[in-house]
Amino acid sequence: MPGALATNIDRLSAVSIFRSDGAWNLGRWVTTPAVRWGALITCSLLLSGCLVPSEPAKQAEEISSISAEGALLAHGVAEDGVTDIFMQVHAEALRKQLSQLEPKVQVDAVSNVLRDADAALALLQDGPAAPGLLEQRLERISKRAEELAK
Repeated sequence: MPGALATNIDRLSAVSIFRSDGAWNLGRWVTTPAVRWGALITCSLLLSGCLVPSEPAKQAEEISSISAEGALLAHGVAEDGVTDIFMQVHAEALRKQLSQLEPKVQVDAVSNVLRDADAALALLQDGPAAPGLLEQRLERISKRAEELAK
């Protein structure tokens, strides 16, 4: 029986996601850029969807972050680094984050930036003709929101 236990332990260690030094060992599963992006986005959506800020400065920071992430997505589209379905799903998820934030926003300037970000992400979700220009637009929106957060 001890031999069977040792064999099972060897199998478990072969599929372990931890290295011997305790760090994560996801290199075998996370091999393509699309998988890495998907994992990053999933984690960020899970974490950011839990709490919706109620202070205008925090709301502006959240809009800035979402817009910056949209700009990165648009950059990936411009560089042909992401698939169309990935772009659509990610843009939809970013818009959902904005829609969760929208009911709490009561400051006009923050509300305007939120609407601008949502409009830009809607264009991105529909498959933009000029993703480079959309990337610049989302970067400007992100900077405007960041200024409102100060």
